[in-house]
Amino acid sequence: MMLDQKKQMDLEKLFQDEAFAKEVLTMQDLGDVQAALKAKGVDLSIAEIEGLGKDIKKALAKQQEQEDPNAELSLEDLEDVAGGFFGTAIFVATCLVAIAAGAGAAVFLW
Repeated sequence: MMLDQKKQMDLEKLFQDEAFAKEVLTMQDLGDVQAALKAKGVDLSIAEIEGLGKDIKKALAKQQEQEDPNAELSLEDLEDVAGGFFGTAIFVATCLVAIAAGAGAAVFLW
């Protein structure tokens, strides 16, 4: 399942807000994630959120495999992340790493 370009751009903009990103990424219930995103104007289905979550986990795993946690993923790594969400997933994973490195470790739960 792919997100349209507007939803991807909206998500990337939302996750630039560190407080919001930390709040959403640490939620345990997908319904809560959906409601929080919808309150900010991004309406995603549960299936879309699950797909994004899987891609974020893949992106995080790829980043953690690298020696430098701030290193960017290679084109090959990007191609390995499932279609549609990869750009947004990479961006969100990068935000999550930055948040975890800052004030307290954020735990990605969905």
